[in-house]
Amino acid sequence: MAGESLPVLQSRDLELGPIVAFRLRSDEPPTHHELQFESEITKKLATKWDRLVVMNEVVHLKDKPAKKGERPRLRLLLPRAEVDEGLRLCHAGTVGGHFGFRQSIDQIRLILLE
Repeated sequence: MAGESLPVLQSRDLELGPIVAFRLRSDEPPTHHELQFESEITKKLATKWDRLVVMNEVVHLKDKPAKKGERPRLRLLLPRAEVDEGLRLCHAGTVGGHFGFRQSIDQIRLILLE
């Protein structure tokens, strides 16, 4: 999979692919009929339709602001095949280290999801 673009990886993912395809082709959410044979993860993402944002052909999930006055963060919908690499990148180099659970999650969001 190395060398493939993120839009291609998202579109090929078994769970993200369908919701990415729906979102890229329409501003309207998919119908129950269109989702009936999709995975539970795909269906769950469809319930967050208004928070799915397309940037450069890549689909993100917009978080609600953590604090009043903060702008919402965009969370990258990382294809399952890329999760290990994403975690490795977050744990390596100058931003790596051993954080507590909450700090690790925040660190991953800062690196991968903005």
